[in-house]
Amino acid sequence: MRTVALTVVFLVGCYEAPTFQPSRMMDHHWSPGGERQEEGPAVLHPNDVVYGKMPRRLRVDQLRRSIPMLLDGITWTDAAGNDQFNTMVATLGEADYDERYDDETEPSPLFAKFMDDMAGQVCSKAIARDGQQPDGEQRILIPYPNDILQNLRFLRLKLHGIHVPADSTTGLLELRGLYRAVQAETGALDGWNAVCIAMITAPEFMTY
Repeated sequence: MRTVALTVVFLVGCYEAPTFQPSRMMDHHWSPGGERQEEGPAVLHPNDVVYGKMPRRLRVDQLRRSIPMLLDGITWTDAAGNDQFNTMVATLGEADYDERYDDETEPSPLFAKFMDDMAGQVCSKAIARDGQQPDGEQRILIPYPNDILQNLRFLRLKLHGIHVPADSTTGLLELRGLYRAVQAETGALDGWNAVCIAMITAPEFMTY
């Protein structure tokens, strides 16, 4: 046992701990270990489809309910006065639970064409009613006929849900240009009609 103990002492005495020489000193543990390399954008899961963040167009039922609410009962009708949102459900992609079980919410040229027709009709009705209404507070789309930007702020909030502060013209200048171009040719009511059609067919209205 004495021989073994001496051997252990001898080995320990001969042992020399290795000296660690760090290649780079760090001020704290959050410091990067190497230089950052720019390699461009990347997607964490490139094959995943994130449905929740994809824009979708309004369903027929949403349009059926929202258009009359926004335009004081005015809606899209045919020559006989029938609600086109009800008579054209198959064409517009609403589920009938007979042949179609899901609402179609993908944008399509056919849907866009009918929405142009719809906007043209309901806007014309609303503007015509406003033209006969002397009380600005009772008007549907033109409560401020003498202040273009104020009226456009009203329409942006009413139709797009976007508040434009009084000191901002964000999203208004192109609409003002459209109004002025049409108004110069055919009159103020036609100018506001063109603005209404443009706003109802815009992505800010048709998608969410």
